[in-house]
Amino acid sequence: MSEELRTAPSLKGFLKKHLDKITEVTAGVVPERMKVLVCMAAAKDKRLAECTPMSILGAMGQAAELGLEVCSGKNEGYLIPRYNGKAKLMEATFLPGYQGLIKLARESGAVRNIEARVVYASDHFEVEEGTAPRIIHRPSFLQERGGILAFYAVAFLPDGGTQFEVMADHEIRAIMDRAKDGKDGFSPWESDYAEMGRKTVVRRLAKYLPKSAKFAKALEIQARSEAGEYDVTSEIGRPGDVPTLDAPKTVVNEDGDLEVVWTDSDKETAKQSCADLADVLIAAGKTEAEAGEIMADRWQTIGSPDLTPERWTNRFLSFAAAHQPKSK
Repeated sequence: MSEELRTAPSLKGFLKKHLDKITEVTAGVVPERMKVLVCMAAAKDKRLAECTPMSILGAMGQAAELGLEVCSGKNEGYLIPRYNGKAKLMEATFLPGYQGLIKLARESGAVRNIEARVVYASDHFEVEEGTAPRIIHRPSFLQERGGILAFYAVAFLPDGGTQFEVMADHEIRAIMDRAKDGKDGFSPWESDYAEMGRKTVVRRLAKYLPKSAKFAKALEIQARSEAGEYDVTSEIGRPGDVPTLDAPKTVVNEDGDLEVVWTDSDKETAKQSCADLADVLIAAGKTEAEAGEIMADRWQTIGSPDLTPERWTNRFLSFAAAHQPKSK
């Protein structure tokens, strides 16, 4: 990577020089306006200013491809600083905001609008399920509304119907705790919890809605971010411009969650490791049934969509070390 891409002395000059790249892929945003907004944000946020200019350009490209603004206060999208431990430098990554998801859903024609709301402890809130589901929410206007009780999102459909999703605050926090993004030192979960909660319930609602290509792409970016897979490239990226982390192959399932895909080679290697350890246990005096019982959990987790092959191997090595026959 050239020194210019690592430490461009003027972000404004770098973006001006390469603004044509944004123009080539934009889907409705104004490149010049985006450049001004990003430069203003970098001037206020030291962490963003420390990111490589090429990663900032790439993140802007992702937002532009979806037609979403970043750093504008509209909550359509964010530039999040991340530390790339492998390359030992800061990189900016794009993260769609809840208003960005709503905008893309509306543009798809699948909904007339989506509203996302926060429910506080002092609000009047009722949810009815069954044959005539509905939500009644009367916000409190007290200065102190209490803690957050829940989040909900309502989609208003073209035929006049509605579809809604409600999530209790403890459900949102459980997702935050599971998300690698929630543990990041620069996480928007820390700075914009209510906005992230809104986005989470909109994303859950999206499971029941038709999706355009752009809406699906934004949901995928969000899912990968929660899993710690930060995509710092876009259509404007060039090979070698931005270092990327080695990562297992993953897919976004029909529920919008990220799943790890094991290759046949990964599975065969894991199976062979289990078979070898079972042989060691039998050789040490265990019966086949006893060895099978000891190894049952190891066999069952091979190919798990929640576990990368590398993490499975690390756990297996610890397990194997604990079950190695003691030398006499």
